[in-house]
Amino acid sequence: MWPSISKGVPSSLRSEFIYNLDDSLVPTIGRAAIRMGDYKLIEGFAGAWNGWYPVPETAEDVTINEPKVDYYQLYNLRDDPYEHNNLHTKEHSMLEKMKERLQEYRKYIVPPLNRKPDPASNPNKYNGYWTPGWC
Repeated sequence: MWPSISKGVPSSLRSEFIYNLDDSLVPTIGRAAIRMGDYKLIEGFAGAWNGWYPVPETAEDVTINEPKVDYYQLYNLRDDPYEHNNLHTKEHSMLEKMKERLQEYRKYIVPPLNRKPDPASNPNKYNGYWTPGWC
């Protein structure tokens, strides 16, 4: 991408994109997502349901059950742009190919330099505001 940014030349088309690669020391917390061509793989827990859904338009819309989420979520974004049809059990070869690619990227992970949270920064101590805890 650097030649496109620095010299304004056209970029080459990407066939692969890493959305996230967060490997925690606790395996159930680590998560990753990659796109290869039309496919997107989400690995691990992508986050809790945030409690928001659009305002119901009909009586049938009022009852919403949060769906169970599989550890692997594989979608063909061209055919399913809203990610409703998890293909991880049907497209086994694509799933394995994408998992292998994530493993390759994991070889180059550099540990983060950020510090552990400081309890002195708790917003309960500062009228609801987060602070670094030292000022």
